[in-house]
Amino acid sequence: MDPDVIGPGAPYESRALPALQAIPALSIVMKLDDLFGGSGIYANPAQNGDAWERPASLELLNPDGSPG
Repeated sequence: MDPDVIGPGAPYESRALPALQAIPALSIVMKLDDLFGGSGIYANPAQNGDAWERPASLELLNPDGSPG
C-alpha cells in the first residue's frame, strides 16, 4: 500500500490496519507459472475448458474466525 496514504504521519495511518482486519480475505495458492506463465490463466483469460484448469488451493479467511 502507498506509504503516503497509510505510512507514519499519513492521514489514514490509524485506520488502515483495523480496516484491513475487518474484511474477509481470500487466499489463493498456486504455482506461479500456472498463474502468470505463458500458458497461465492470467495471461490467457479468455481460454476455458479442461485443458486450461490449474490446481489451486483457496481459503476464505473471515475476520471473526468463523469457518470460511
